[in-house]
Amino acid sequence: MIAPRPSRGLVCLLLMLLAVHVGCQSNTNSPAVTSSEEPAAFHDAAAETGLLFQHDNGVTGARYTPEMVGAGSALFDYDRDGDLDIVLTNNAGPTRLLINDVGQDQHWLGLRLVDGPADARRDVLGAIVRVERPDAPILQRRSATDGSYLSSSDPRTLFGLGRYSQVTRVVVKWPDGREEVWRDLAVDQYHDLARGSGVAEDSASSGPSRGRN
Repeated sequence: MIAPRPSRGLVCLLLMLLAVHVGCQSNTNSPAVTSSEEPAAFHDAAAETGLLFQHDNGVTGARYTPEMVGAGSALFDYDRDGDLDIVLTNNAGPTRLLINDVGQDQHWLGLRLVDGPADARRDVLGAIVRVERPDAPILQRRSATDGSYLSSSDPRTLFGLGRYSQVTRVVVKWPDGREEVWRDLAVDQYHDLARGSGVAEDSASSGPSRGRN
């Protein structure tokens, strides 16, 4: 008579009981672990090491550090001194004008690009303007008014010239690809450059670039 084979579940149960029995025997033979030390404790050592953090939310009452939620900004030369000032619009608050009073001892050149008849001039946006100075890198800008949320900046193109008090050429590449040149414009003032009033010049004869800023 053949004895029935034990089921797989029964075999697994017997193996588990054997493992528990062996583990109990090994724990019985192991020495007890005792310690006379106090439980580990941590303390805040930030002050001792100089790692202190103090939150400063900017509320000082000073007008030059306003805490505000700005919605947009526009750049323009408010006082016509050759640098850009900023108008900030505030969400549910007053509009602020920030006047730039740094760097007035440097030279500059402001250009307004216009088109159309003299009595109905309109600004030309998207033109590329290059300003060339003697023995200095070429400066290049794009005439534009964009840059911030629902804001329109000054359409005039402003160039900081640093210590250079002379401009040899101004090259305007109009949006249709045509180029015109104006020479020896006076610095530290604004000029209106009307399309068609300059000297037409092909791109190939405008001279090699000496680098751009």
